[in-house]
Amino acid sequence: PLHDENRIFVRHGLARLREAPSPGLKALLDATGLTDKTALCADDISYKLAPRLNAVGRLGSARLVIELLTTTSAQRAVDLARFLEQQNEQRQQLERRILARAREKLADHDLNGTPALVLADPDWHPGIVGIVASRLVELYARPVLLIALRQDRGELAAIGQGSGRSVPGFRLHEALHACSEYLLSHGGHAAAAGFKIHPDAVASFRERFCDYAARHFGTGPPVPRLIIDAEVPLSALTLGLLTDLDRLEPYGADNRRPLFLASGLQIDGAPRKVGGGERHLQFRIRQHGRTMKAVAFNMTERIAELMSAGGACSIVFTPDLNEWQGYRRVDLKVVDFQPGADARLH
Repeated sequence: PLHDENRIFVRHGLARLREAPSPGLKALLDATGLTDKTALCADDISYKLAPRLNAVGRLGSARLVIELLTTTSAQRAVDLARFLEQQNEQRQQLERRILARAREKLADHDLNGTPALVLADPDWHPGIVGIVASRLVELYARPVLLIALRQDRGELAAIGQGSGRSVPGFRLHEALHACSEYLLSHGGHAAAAGFKIHPDAVASFRERFCDYAARHFGTGPPVPRLIIDAEVPLSALTLGLLTDLDRLEPYGADNRRPLFLASGLQIDGAPRKVGGGERHLQFRIRQHGRTMKAVAFNMTERIAELMSAGGACSIVFTPDLNEWQGYRRVDLKVVDFQPGADARLH
């Protein structure tokens, strides 16, 4: 957790990355467009640098990441950073494909009485299923286990490699231990875990795991909640406010970004689908003469819902500093929204 001395280590580490990066990290900062930022934040690591460093290991071997971080050759660093970029793009494509297939599998099922999701497929990549499990937890608000039933070279039979993500209050590693008679191996912690399983045991394991989850939840998985820190008008979202919020950095485990509510908004124009695979929504919102750009990540499928009240909406968001060629402005990262001018809170 980002408490006490951990915050000091991370804050000074971020400054060090920006001020004196190694040749490999400098090449990676250049490749991700972070070189021109005046200061790095925790989100830059989480959403820009770490996914590229992880992609190579997820798809094959992490040896090239070690070489990138240790090389003294600027040209070799540039070549490796370019390769990591390509691997990350491939990882994103695989992630979209697995997510789409998983949602297809769930489309014909009534999920109201389903306390957990356990899905398996022979075409899934074992290095990607954990990321997709996280996305499905966000979408369906219950524990998710995904199993890649791939047969690797040299293996006589396929072995399922599974990865899971959980919801608050459901200790995933304990759930796997309770179902261990069906598993070849397992390990992890409360929020995330991995395991191996024989394909013939998947159906029985699914039944046992869902029974365990049903007993744990009783009346069903907890309804997902957003804790909103304050309601603010768009006029209050200034560069000065972002400077003050930056004092709370670095954000991370047990030190989340503040979430704000803005209501009485009107969509200005038509929302656009953006990003790889057109997964994200970009639109402009207006309130009392102030107009701002908002981006809703991984919410393309909700475009009809967004416009269902004629463009009137309320949003929960985090303000974000957008820097480009010396120009600075405040944009909004949408966490959730409701159609209609008045927010319905519980």
